[in-house]
Amino acid sequence: MFLCERCKQHLQSCRQVRARPTPLDIIQAHFNKYSGIGDARSWLLETMNRFKSQRLRRDDQFEAISLLLKGEAYLWYTANIEIILNFEIFNKLFLEQCVASTASTTISIRGTGASATDVFSWFTG
Repeated sequence: MFLCERCKQHLQSCRQVRARPTPLDIIQAHFNKYSGIGDARSWLLETMNRFKSQRLRRDDQFEAISLLLKGEAYLWYTANIEIILNFEIFNKLFLEQCVASTASTTISIRGTGASATDVFSWFTG
């Protein structure tokens, strides 16, 4: 009888472990994606703060990068994937890309609220 009770307790604890959200679940529920349009530095800071508040490990943060980028930002990431070996390198290159994009000439794109700098800098990065 005691053994059966221990088995039940073990099964319940296993179910509780499985009930915890995966890093993918956390990313999809609590994070914003970045497309290459808008303030990249603010997005990166917000993302890093959310990583911290959600207590994601550094390796989970690194794996989440491809899930958090879309559009031109994702294309920039895939073009540089061979040199982005960890989260720190991603941060460095991403911020360098931001500096390069803000140094470009800004031309208004009619009706979008975006500038050519915001959009086209991700093509040339």
